Amino acid sequence: MGKRDEALRPLDRALELSAQIPNPALRKQALDGIGRNQKYFLDDPPRLLTMKGETTQRPAPKDDLTPSFPVQIEGFRDPASKRKSARRRIGIS
Repeated sequence: MGKRDEALRPLDRALELSAQIPNPALRKQALDGIGRNQKYFLDDPPRLLTMKGETTQRPAPKDDLTPSFPVQIEGFRDPASKRKSARRRIGIS
């Protein structure tokens, strides 16, 4: 992006000026803030989310040596319902 260099120019100048701050605590605070801003401009811009969305190609699934396990609903049932049905069979509510 061409505007990245334009954005970094004032930060470079601020870095030069903040090195002249006599108070060490304030100088460190200013240098830290400028460093964070420089890092922000040096990183790639974030991918924006839109309502339209993007279509991305999904990678093809790799051939696994182990087959997929069969999905059964038994593992997803509530164990309490089994107890209730057993109680009903016995006659306990």
